[in-house]
Amino acid sequence: MSQHQCQSCAMPIETGVYCQYCADERGNLHPFEESFERMAQFMSRQTPGISPDEAKKQTLVLRQVVVRGPQGHPLAAKRPRPAPTNQG
Repeated sequence: MSQHQCQSCAMPIETGVYCQYCADERGNLHPFEESFERMAQFMSRQTPGISPDEAKKQTLVLRQVVVRGPQGHPLAAKRPRPAPTNQG
């Protein structure tokens, strides 16, 4: 079976659109704040000595934020963007 990425967090998955951590058993996304906090806590456990603020910053970098609603989420605006590349 081929793998693809969760549309919310980019975790490798085999079926569906979202992983088990981002959505409930019906495929409905958990609230952004809830899944973001869980992901930041996971980052803290995986990186001993990291501060909670740094775990959240790294989570924003890694997270592929799904826009939920016309305005998206305020944290999405704070996510660092890749530097533009010179195409010339």
